[in-house]
Amino acid sequence: MDWIHQNCRFIWHAGSGDNWGENYYSIACACGNSSAARSFEKMKGRKPFIWKGNVDHHGAGRGREGRSNDRLSVGDTFNALNQELTVTSFDDKNERIIVCSYKPQERDNRGYTIGTLKVKHIYKLTRKELRKLNE
Repeated sequence: MDWIHQNCRFIWHAGSGDNWGENYYSIACACGNSSAARSFEKMKGRKPFIWKGNVDHHGAGRGREGRSNDRLSVGDTFNALNQELTVTSFDDKNERIIVCSYKPQERDNRGYTIGTLKVKHIYKLTRKELRKLNE
């Protein structure tokens, strides 16, 4: 049994229900640890969702500048459909990735955001639909 399998399945903070271990997958993808990412994918029975454009892992692993031709994981952002999209979850049963765009947040007079993010659009994409957006 490898490290990913041991820790994703049995540690309480790794998630619950269908999303167990997604935090480890996100870290593996952000750090460019393809071996750990492949291990998680095998354990979950998931093929990777690859984005050919820039993927922003938000400071995790290799920094914020973004990498191209990279696996998508929860919390990642990328640009498509003339907007920034955020990966929110995976639907492994139907082989889809769930991504959202958000409305701009209000800001106070000092520039700090007010309130919570509000969803603008939700997209449930298959790998084929994601590849079309990559073209």
